[in-house]
Amino acid sequence: MSTTQDGISGARARFCTQFVQEIVEGVLTRGEAADNAAALRFKRDRRIGSRDRRFLSNALFAYFRWYGWLRKAGIAGKMELALAAAFAAEGIGGGPAVVWAESAGIPEQEFRAALKHSSAAERFEAVLAAAHTGNHGTFSLREVIPDWADKLLPRELQEEERLPLWLQKRPPMWLRAQTEQITELVNDLMKSGFSAEAHVHVPGALKVADARGSLYATPEFQKGLFELQDFSSQCIGMACMARPGERWWDVCAGGGGKTLQLAGMMQRRGTILATDIRAYKLEDLKRRAARAAYPNIRCAEWNGEAPPRGKKGMFDGVLIDAPCSSSGRWRRNPDGRWSASAERVEELAGIQSRILEAACAGVKPGGVLVYATCSLFEREDERIVKDFLQKHHEYVLEPFPDPATGRKTDGMLRTLPWSADCDASFVARMRSISTRG
Repeated sequence: MSTTQDGISGARARFCTQFVQEIVEGVLTRGEAADNAAALRFKRDRRIGSRDRRFLSNALFAYFRWYGWLRKAGIAGKMELALAAAFAAEGIGGGPAVVWAESAGIPEQEFRAALKHSSAAERFEAVLAAAHTGNHGTFSLREVIPDWADKLLPRELQEEERLPLWLQKRPPMWLRAQTEQITELVNDLMKSGFSAEAHVHVPGALKVADARGSLYATPEFQKGLFELQDFSSQCIGMACMARPGERWWDVCAGGGGKTLQLAGMMQRRGTILATDIRAYKLEDLKRRAARAAYPNIRCAEWNGEAPPRGKKGMFDGVLIDAPCSSSGRWRRNPDGRWSASAERVEELAGIQSRILEAACAGVKPGGVLVYATCSLFEREDERIVKDFLQKHHEYVLEPFPDPATGRKTDGMLRTLPWSADCDASFVARMRSISTRG
């Protein structure tokens, strides 16, 4: 056994193997979310420091990013070889990766030689050859997307070569400023150890490319000067175009990121009703609203069947950020590719249609209805909107600017990872042309 196997790298690699194996089993057999399962594991074992948490998380998500190839090669269950191959695909060498390779029977010099290849597929295939797996097939980057999911994508994304490339890239963190002093906020974040870059068209959207440490612990966050919110999510809020003095209903508010965004757009004037079918989800929103000193947000549980009592036809705007497959977040949560299914997407589409049908009654004549998801699938996005408009001739699509480019949309917008190095989302803005409630 090499000194690498005996030393710190060996101990780290073995612990990581056990950690990944435990989380993978929960994801693939019990449908758990990898990030939640990892967070629970870290909470149980306080001995795992921040540096190790980062490494363990990166290894876990590397496994799921390349799971399509690992499964095709027949090595998904051979954890040391799987991790060595996944790290090779990502172009990462170093101590633990060498340990995994050696444990799988690959001499260190052969593993390092595999890393010298220029493409992910070549590096992956070289590791398989060095391990004498007997699998010498070729691997297409499209195979990182499950077949069932590829078939549900809009045709243009089925043919889009950039999609699998971007899905394999680790996403940055995006912040939404809750202050007009953007330059001062960027400078203060720099002092706290975070380099933030403002979006060219949306100055209040700040990208933090490599966040090492906790943004939540910064003085700027504690003062309510920013919230963590992906750029694609911010695009949904911006499509609402909420104005001061209006009344809005955020139907599926959850933790309230878009509720807070609407409150900022409304300059603390007007009212926002934030609801969710799960009342406990709103507790975090209450804390966040208090930190940012937003006085115009009210939270309430919603039964999902009709507007709250006395609120029918009362809102200038209704936002439905519907529960969905979250396929637009597969850069951030690659395990979702392998725990979801076409059947679940169809089930969610039914839920989305019912929520849209129930919540639209809250829009006042002439008001705005915004439907959104963080899904890549046409079944959850364009098709839901088109079916709704066929039943409700009192609504029409209303064009709005694409925040990423400034160009006007036709009333529907799909934000994609290459739009701004972000997650993916879909949003449609509809206007009520009815003159009666």
